[in-house]
Amino acid sequence: AQLEPKVVENIWDIIQSERNDKYVAAKERLLNTFKESEEKSITKLLTGISLGDMKPSQLLSKMKSLGGTNITDKVLRTLWLGKMPESIKNILVVSNENLDNLSIMADKIFEMNSTTEIYSAAADNSVMNTVLDKISNLEKQISELNVHRQSRSKYRHSRFNRSNSRSHSRKKYNPNGSYCYYHFKFGDKCYPDKCKSPCSLEASENSDQQ
Repeated sequence: AQLEPKVVENIWDIIQSERNDKYVAAKERLLNTFKESEEKSITKLLTGISLGDMKPSQLLSKMKSLGGTNITDKVLRTLWLGKMPESIKNILVVSNENLDNLSIMADKIFEMNSTTEIYSAAADNSVMNTVLDKISNLEKQISELNVHRQSRSKYRHSRFNRSNSRSHSRKKYNPNGSYCYYHFKFGDKCYPDKCKSPCSLEASENSDQQ
């Protein structure tokens, strides 16, 4: 079978040489070249994966499945560690354990961190609920105070009206007094034709007209 031009170009120097192991040398170079190219493709593929909701060990299993046997543990280790949270990566990066053991360690650290975050979130929620309760109680107290003030204001107004009403009701018309009934009741607003003698205001109005 004829080789593609790009393949021939890659081993052209070996073909032109006078060495006796041309076939072995060309095969080795091509295998290394395409293996490197395949690793780059796999690396590019695995770069798009993130931890998300998975455990570190689950992420490693998925990356192994995608990479197959053509990606080395060293490359896989570097890619996998790069996807770990900083708090986990800083602990694992100094460990000499193999990749499978590292993933087990990462799971345990991940679970501990998740528990801490849950407790922290619960504590934050507890503090927030306490603050909201205090605000609610304060609003309730202010509302009750306003109702109490309005009630007192209505009570004072009612007493004032009753007091005025009683003061007017105590004053009764005296037929023998200085004013007629209409001037007694309406004062200056009394129409002149309503005034009845004897009335001191009638005399006053008559003198003003003269």
